[in-house]
Amino acid sequence: MATDALYNDPSTASPDDAAGIARFDGTSWTTYTTADGLLSNDAFIASGPDGSVWVIHSEIPPYGYARFDGTTWTAYPTDQPTGGFRAAVDTDGTLWTAGGDGLVKFDGTATTTYPTPFTPS
Repeated sequence: MATDALYNDPSTASPDDAAGIARFDGTSWTTYTTADGLLSNDAFIASGPDGSVWVIHSEIPPYGYARFDGTTWTAYPTDQPTGGFRAAVDTDGTLWTAGGDGLVKFDGTATTTYPTPFTPS
């Protein structure tokens, strides 16, 4: 589960240490943070039917994705925001997010954007 990023001072855009990704194994919790390979402690999460787990860093820099292989996180930084707060993982582990530019597909190698036919006013 993604934990909420709390800000000691919102003007600094720097989340405190209470944020990150938490995993419960049935007995105890493990929390993962930037020290474990996440790009930021501010993230949201999506998991797939194949067992893959992705986090999306979209709100504040650094932007990008991170994927959990069951042991470690692999980070995929991007130059731009990665999409909105909706994400899904398909049967082969590909991550899909929805953002202002449309539907975004990320397979761990390449990002493909499928523009929406709708534009904001």
